[in-house]
Amino acid sequence: MSLQSSLISVQTRLAEIPDEMEAISAAAEAANREMTAEELASIQTLKDEFDERTKTCQNLKAAVAAKESIQKNRISSQLITGAPPATQQGAQAGLPAVARHQRSKYFASNRDAYATGMWLGAVCMKKQDCRQWVEENGVGGFRDALEGGTDSLGGYSVPTPMAATIIELVEAWGVFRSNARNVTMTSQTLAVPKLDTTGMDGSPLVTSVFYPGEGGAITPGDVTFEQVLLSAVKYAQLTLLSTELNEDSVISVVDLLVRDFARKFAYSEDLNSFEGDGTATYGGITGIKASLQAGATITAANLAGITLGDFNSMAGRTKAYAGFSGRYYMAKQTYFEVVMPLLQAAGGTDMRQIEEGGDGVLNGDPVTFTQIMPVDGAGAQVAVYGDLDLGAYMGTRRQVSIRTLTELYAANDQLGVIGTLRSDSQIHSVGDATNAGAITNLIITA
Repeated sequence: MSLQSSLISVQTRLAEIPDEMEAISAAAEAANREMTAEELASIQTLKDEFDERTKTCQNLKAAVAAKESIQKNRISSQLITGAPPATQQGAQAGLPAVARHQRSKYFASNRDAYATGMWLGAVCMKKQDCRQWVEENGVGGFRDALEGGTDSLGGYSVPTPMAATIIELVEAWGVFRSNARNVTMTSQTLAVPKLDTTGMDGSPLVTSVFYPGEGGAITPGDVTFEQVLLSAVKYAQLTLLSTELNEDSVISVVDLLVRDFARKFAYSEDLNSFEGDGTATYGGITGIKASLQAGATITAANLAGITLGDFNSMAGRTKAYAGFSGRYYMAKQTYFEVVMPLLQAAGGTDMRQIEEGGDGVLNGDPVTFTQIMPVDGAGAQVAVYGDLDLGAYMGTRRQVSIRTLTELYAANDQLGVIGTLRSDSQIHSVGDATNAGAITNLIITA
């Protein structure tokens, strides 16, 4: 089996495991009983398999990338030396010349991108030339998907490389997802633990240290946990594509498709996680702005009234938990139009930093730009500071699923592509009336 086929096989199995875990849990829920020891053992076995296959998937991706790099260098060498081209194998096998010399920006290989486009043409657009290519060159799930989908069920499940590429881009582009504590949800809802927040004023959080005399009894202390309830929210979007698909445009079209889905999913998750107020507008998600208590919020009368002291207060109020790693989050405009002038006036930015640019830094902590945050206006949350890994969860019930609709938009010679994602975000370190937890924010009041 080729490296690419092995990778697809592992990715397919990774997508199946959460469903099997849910089926075990659902059986117990349907019978209104606790799970048996055998069922718990089965879930643990599936979790262990998921962890092991995740490592295997990472190794296979690295191997595929290395193979493609070697192939690319070999082709470049042949062009320079005038040597006859080697037999096309691996990532270039079966590709027309125009596809071999294009480069996908997002897929692991040109072959993945081209094969996905050919699959769209074969299954969804009923193009005979595309079907012939898939039948002759299909890898793993491509041929299976070609025969397995039906329009009566609302469309077809797309090949694993396309779904996997979107998942990777959402994880890379999503600011909240890439910084919060990520968990896999094995059911629609999942309760996850956090340490009891009692003691925000400095009193003992969970246990106490005693000093017994010789032979004296030691008073036990129980570590107490509160529960954070994650409830998966369904994100969905629809993109229309022209059915005029040919080999000259295949790679650029599928690149455009996966980029569009990934950016919108990442943007929506960030918007809900930072700005959500629990209403339907934000999918019912309550984000950082609406979650933080008064002790975790710094206020400024207006944008012009923001000082470096406000940012110092944001960092100073957060608790110095073990392993705390602070980071500022704000719009790029806020950093360059508000923070940079303050740093320059205070003498904290030299000319080399201004000329060479680079990542934003404030008080020694990195600044991450996220354009979902407003830059001005009454009630605007213009900056957030803290360690999201310690103060927030991102739960994923099901990774990105893509389906196609072939009939609904046929009159306009278009193809409907639907993407769905089930996830939830919860802010659990919210502080209280006078103290902050792991996260603080800066709000404009007027």
